[in-house]
Parts: sequence; structure tokens; C-alpha cells
Amino acid sequence: MIIQSSRLEKFSMKATDDELGSIDDFYFDSDSFKVRYFVGDTRTWFFGGKVLLSPESFTSLDVEEQQIELNLTKEQIKNSPKPDEDAPVSRQFELRLNNYYGWPVYWAGAMGNPTSAQQAAVPLVPPVNHLEDESTSDPVQDRIEQEVSLRSMNEIKGYEVHVKDGEIGKVSDFLLDHQTWDIRYLEINVGGFLQKEHIILLPSAVEEINALDKTITIDVEKNKIDNAPHYEDYSNLTREDEESLYAHYENMPYWK
Repeated sequence: MIIQSSRLEKFSMKATDDELGSIDDFYFDSDSFKVRYFVGDTRTWFFGGKVLLSPESFTSLDVEEQQIELNLTKEQIKNSPKPDEDAPVSRQFELRLNNYYGWPVYWAGAMGNPTSAQQAAVPLVPPVNHLEDESTSDPVQDRIEQEVSLRSMNEIKGYEVHVKDGEIGKVSDFLLDHQTWDIRYLEINVGGFLQKEHIILLPSAVEEINALDKTITIDVEKNKIDNAPHYEDYSNLTREDEESLYAHYENMPYWK
């Protein structure tokens, strides 16, 4: 099932022993466009604030009840490593979190040695004052920073989307596969502020996410955008809808 991230943010999360809290954000890997963590807001019962939870801990998703059930207790979550809201998420923190819960290390296959970037702290969206001049950058550090590629969906929403011949609109939402937690589509508002008109794009079209300029560059001709299919409800896409979309963008469907 394809579901919008904005719709999921209305879901509650339930631990094995009680209600846990709400969903505040999603962190995704901008290399694979896969959701790595849900950001849970537990402030209704725990002053520790926000927690990161992997889809590895989910046991069920109930669309009618708008609830996600986890295989964790509230005590486990309360005692888990917490992200610093004023600091970037680092590989070191991710290792602590994954070791605490026993989750698989998702980046090990891509990096070979899962501890090679333990000391690298890379912002989800790098602050402007942390961006170094290219002439003084460290090639090794640059490589590590590229490998830590988590992004906040809430941060990316509102980014301008550019093609080779200009801006086409802004990111308004993400459409997720609730079984694999892949981002299947980016929802783009191409109609502007007063007249909203939405289309969806394939993540494979994304060439660059620029945190400094708050832009996303895509490799799609503008005429493809102008003639892109429109759907009544992006949370209820049928396979027929998806087939027409992939045919329009001339891409091989993910299910083949």
C-alpha cells in the first residue's frame, strides 16, 4: 500500500504495554530513498522528548485505527539513546541506537566496515555555518559525510524543485510503501500558493538535494512535468495508476 507521510503523521504509536505517542517526522536515506527512522514524540508521558524508532520494530500498521504497533516496551524506549535536538545525527549515535535495540546495521553493506564513520557527525541538513570552503575541505571527511545521508522529510518539504530549464514547484509530501518503507514518489505542488496542483515524481529522477539553497534538482524534461498524470487521491494509487506513471516517465516499474 502507498501512503502519504503527512497521513502517517496523524497515526499514533503503541508499545507492547501502552500508548507511546505520535509521529513527528521521518528520517530517510537520500541514497536509497528508504525510511530509516520514525521520529516519535513521547512528551505526553516522558519529558525526554523525541526518540528514533526503526521500522524494524514495527509489528503492524492499522490504517483504519491510524495506529502503528511496536515490539518494544515503554521502558525500553524510555531508556534508549536519545538524539540531541541541537546536534546532527552521527554514525556513532546510530551505532549506539542499533546496538541498544539489536537492529541490523543498514549501512554495513554499503560501507563495508560499519565502524569506519563512528567519529563522523553529519547534519541531517547541514547548517550554513558548518559548510566548509571547498579549498579547505578534507577528502576523507567529505567521503564520510557523503556516506551519512539521512534527511528529514519535514525539512525537505517546501524545497524548490528545479529542472534544467527552471523551477517547477515545491515538495509537498512523500508517498511511502508501508511494507518496505521505500519512498516510492515525491509529491510536488506545481500550481503555486493560490492554486494548488500536484504531480508525483520518481525518486530515481533526483540528482541533488541542496540543503544550502533548499532545492532539489531532478533529471526530467519540463514538458514531462507539464504533461504528468494527475490523480484524485495520491494515498489510493492503483497499480494501473502506477503503470501509467512509469510509462509517462519512461522508467522500469519497481515491481518488475
